[in-house]
Amino acid sequence: MGKRVNPKITETYINLGDALLREDKTQEAACIFEKASSLEPDNPEIYLKWGVAFGRDHHLKEAIPLFEKALAIRPDYPEAQVYWGLLQLLQGNLQAGWPAYNWRFVFDDYKGKLPYNRALWEGESLNGKTLLVLGEEGFGDQIQFFRYLPLIQKKYDCHIIFVTDPVLITLFQQCQGVDELIETLHPDIQYDYFIPIMSLAKVFNTSLETIPANIPYITPDPDLVSLWKKRMNKKARLQIGLVWAGSPKNPNNRYRSCRFSDFSVLATLNDVHFYSLQMGPESEQADILPVGMPLTRCDKNIRDFSDTAAIIQNLDLIITVDTSMAHLAGALGIPVWVLLSVRSDWRWLLEREDSPWYPSMKLFRPTTPHNWDNVMQLVLQTLIHQL
Repeated sequence: MGKRVNPKITETYINLGDALLREDKTQEAACIFEKASSLEPDNPEIYLKWGVAFGRDHHLKEAIPLFEKALAIRPDYPEAQVYWGLLQLLQGNLQAGWPAYNWRFVFDDYKGKLPYNRALWEGESLNGKTLLVLGEEGFGDQIQFFRYLPLIQKKYDCHIIFVTDPVLITLFQQCQGVDELIETLHPDIQYDYFIPIMSLAKVFNTSLETIPANIPYITPDPDLVSLWKKRMNKKARLQIGLVWAGSPKNPNNRYRSCRFSDFSVLATLNDVHFYSLQMGPESEQADILPVGMPLTRCDKNIRDFSDTAAIIQNLDLIITVDTSMAHLAGALGIPVWVLLSVRSDWRWLLEREDSPWYPSMKLFRPTTPHNWDNVMQLVLQTLIHQL
């Protein structure tokens, strides 16, 4: 019988590995978790964190077996289920990934927010029923998965209530697929089933081949479209919208966001007018313009996503990092070029330059982290060929 390892030693290794992960030293963290696993080989938490260290850099061959090892020890391990599922989605194995991704419901972010006094909808007939759809995650996630609501109403004679963020309500009011839009779930609201919006892909058993991409499924307010059209620069041949930063609340934001100055190479283009669709404090970066870049800031006149949709409808192209603007432009069917980070999100898959979710989208991928120069040069050359 081998000597029992002091659990405090293993805990020290885990804490050190966590600290290295916070500093983004993934390779060093992986080595530490490997050492910890040799001390306590039946601890599923170690394999989970070890897998996370590899998964951040998309080292899937190393990460996936580690999550599976954690699940072999503890099959009901929510974090391991979700991480394993996300890597399946990243590879395009959507039908395998959706059920595992549903384990997110036990996370703290969902506790107290899901109405478990009602039935979770799992595909039962909704004829004569009311379905409550819960908005979740970010604005872009809700825009991306809103596409399923018209499909539900087409299939069933039902009533759909959608709980979403206030800044999205006027946008969705123009669209088919929902009967009521509310900001908050009140106890007196009557419904038969509920479902978080991103789980609709599982109910529809969505694969890469069956992604509903009937674009556009977002309809901008025609009055707002006309209003913003009057504000556009009618002299330039191309009208291009720019977005360079996502929400700072997103844990991946430091990887996915760039700076407005990174777009300075586009100032060499002729017959182009740019529009800043950037919101928040980062919009102030556009106060200092590169020499020769004509740009209009729109942020001070944008009230919510309905204004943004109207602006986009008047533009020829959107160039954006991975933000809700990418989803909004894609859902409107407007050409959109998305600048991805090396650690791109699962929905953009691996190595592809297109997106099965949005036919009008083109993906640009960098070769090294935090280096947007090669991406911007590729964007510039692509634009030159189109002018």
